[in-house]
Order: sequence, then C-alpha cells, then structure tokens
Amino acid sequence: LVWFSGLLFLLRSKMVMCVTLLYACFQLVSIFIQRGSFRRRAVFPACIIFGMLAALLTSNPFSRQLEELRGNNFKVLEVQRFDPGDYFNEVQLRILLWKFSVGILNDAHCWLFGASPGDAQERLNGKIVSHNMYTGVPGTADNGFLDYNVHNQYLETLLRSGLAGLFLLLCILFFAFRNAVRARDIVL
Repeated sequence: LVWFSGLLFLLRSKMVMCVTLLYACFQLVSIFIQRGSFRRRAVFPACIIFGMLAALLTSNPFSRQLEELRGNNFKVLEVQRFDPGDYFNEVQLRILLWKFSVGILNDAHCWLFGASPGDAQERLNGKIVSHNMYTGVPGTADNGFLDYNVHNQYLETLLRSGLAGLFLLLCILFFAFRNAVRARDIVL
C-alpha cells in the first residue's frame, strides 16, 4: 500500500489523490469509531493524510501542477484557429481535445453509438488540422498533435463507442467494484 501511494504521488493524478485522501480520512474516522487496537490500524491512513497534506503545502511537482490549474488561461477554448507555433500546457491541450471530442459527437450526431473505434482518431486529427494546430514536420517522425488521444478513458470510450459503450464500461466497473467489496479482501 505504501508503494502504491508513492506511485500516486509520482503519477500526479489529482483525481486519484483527492479520492485517496478522502478514503484515508474516512478510514481514520471509522477506526476512531470501531473498538480495537487503534494505534496499529490508524498508522497507514494517518501517513496518507500527512503525505498528501505535505504534497499540497510544499513546493513539489504535484503542488506546482495544482498552481498551474489555478492560473490556467481557458480562453484557448474560444479560439477557432491557432498558429502552429502556439504552445499549450497539458491542461489546455487535454481540455481542447475534450472539446474536439464533444464537437465530433455533435457534428456527426453519434452520441448513441459513437464515431466508431476506427474513425474516431481520424476525426480527432481532422479537428486538429482544421484548427491549424501544430501537425509536425512532413517526412519525419514528428507528428505534432496528430494521433493524440483525449487522455480520459471515459471520454475516449464515449467518442469511440458512444453512450452505449460508456454505459457498458461503467457497468463493468460497477460489477468489478461490487464483487471486490463483497469478497471482503483487503487487496481488492
């Protein structure tokens, strides 16, 4: 568990960090309520809470990324045509790709079954080209922003397989989570 928590800090996934922090707080409170050996069982949740608070309050890659989120310029979403030399930080690029995905679903009227796994990337590349974003150097391995995926599994599933595919993915995740809880196995 300590190794997994270390990976969370290294991966800098804000959503995972937030959920883990909330879960650790919940575990700590439930340990207070339960009877038994409090000290031994409270060490791990307390370490997670302390580590996450330290990550938020000190200067490190994770806290710098949170600062980048707060100071982000989202006006880039309103631009219809870019200069190929325009720089996008990772947050702006992801949100822009998400906007393109929703645009593809709207333009093709394919919310129910998606743009199909075979056509989704081609359509996303078309949006990148039509917005005059950097497309690399022809004849080299530099593709620029072409062939980027949307960096969000749920939106990627929605784009490729529509609401039907997203519903199926959520059902699979729900049943996997439910079975893990029913198994009462600490690893699951």
